[in-house]
Amino acid sequence: MCKEGRGRGIVVNIAEKTVLGQIADLASTGGQQKSPLRVELDRFVLLITIIALVLGVAFFLLALLVVGYNALQCIIFGIGILVANVPEGLLGCITISLAITAQKLAEKQVLVKNLEAVETLGSTSCICSDKTGTLTQNKMTVENLWYDGEIHKADNKENKGPGFEYQYEVDDPSFRTLHECAMICSEAKFDITEEQVQTPGFKYATAPVIGDASETALVKFYQPIEDIAVTRGKYNVGKCKDNSDSKMPFNSTNKYALSIVHQETADSYYCAYIKGAPEKVWKYCGRILHEGRFKDIDAEENRKFDRVNLQFGKNGERVLGFAKLHLNKEKYPKDYAFNTSNPDNFNFPMENFVFVGLLSLMDPPKETVPFAVKKCKSAGIKVIMVTGDQPPTAAAIAKQVNIINMKTNEDYK
Repeated sequence: MCKEGRGRGIVVNIAEKTVLGQIADLASTGGQQKSPLRVELDRFVLLITIIALVLGVAFFLLALLVVGYNALQCIIFGIGILVANVPEGLLGCITISLAITAQKLAEKQVLVKNLEAVETLGSTSCICSDKTGTLTQNKMTVENLWYDGEIHKADNKENKGPGFEYQYEVDDPSFRTLHECAMICSEAKFDITEEQVQTPGFKYATAPVIGDASETALVKFYQPIEDIAVTRGKYNVGKCKDNSDSKMPFNSTNKYALSIVHQETADSYYCAYIKGAPEKVWKYCGRILHEGRFKDIDAEENRKFDRVNLQFGKNGERVLGFAKLHLNKEKYPKDYAFNTSNPDNFNFPMENFVFVGLLSLMDPPKETVPFAVKKCKSAGIKVIMVTGDQPPTAAAIAKQVNIINMKTNEDYK
């Protein structure tokens, strides 16, 4: 199964012979677990049945042996007692109650496919929820940049206009390197036509993008500075042994994306760029870019990185780290065939990278989420947030939506 990357697909099977078809078949043919309501109803029906049978037989014997009725009268008497113990209105009451509840849920845009599931909602003790797009709006924007040891507010040039005083200089070498690294490691692109771009009032900030939320924020920030196609077109992507592009897409296991491009310098033909979780990228770096020069990473640089990363995380911002490494031209000539299929099989070094900078993204929570979480807690339901963000960011978002309460910096860690 293809779980990551990009490619061209050819249809070889349809319907039940596909993976989705097999999943649907397993879901429809698999055994279903009884709901708590069904279990209680079965237990209640069994109890009533036993009581009714015992009373029916007991009154039959009493009528026959004590009162002295004939056999036919005793049978009628026993059946009457038995039927009297059967709650005939139980089915109607339960069905009507569940239907009324389902109708009220439908008014709140909750689709109930099975009436018994209504009661199951009342038995919920824990809710596990994804963060991005569920607790948050899934509308990420670039919030801050960190390079040359300083934080720069990332105001969008399309939104603020040419007259605004920006905290970053697009011609700054460090900013330019961060710009190139962000675009080379990203494959997101705008899903628009040339005619749409020429339309009056068109804005890239609202244009559709093919890519995930993080990469969408990146291309919308850098597009007004320089067309992303122009930035990427400056460097050709290297090739692997199978003639595929020398790229490794981001995944939750490795937590970084990698691209190797032709970027000729005095000592190299290729440059490897990585983008991903800041702590992961930082681990591969031995130097840091500062005002156009390379500095060795020492204890002071480590403290600066940790402080800024924690600061962004405490603000609820998702943080991305960027780094690059020029590959020695003697070991990696122009026709070198790379292997980027798996980190275990890399035929190039993953050490002594130059750390370029950090970029933080803001994805605000949905307005209704904090109140909903508070209501769940008041009902005794525990809410758990599932996310791949680093702990400080996850903790900050969890605090904003009332999942947890924190007071000190240690709580964020």
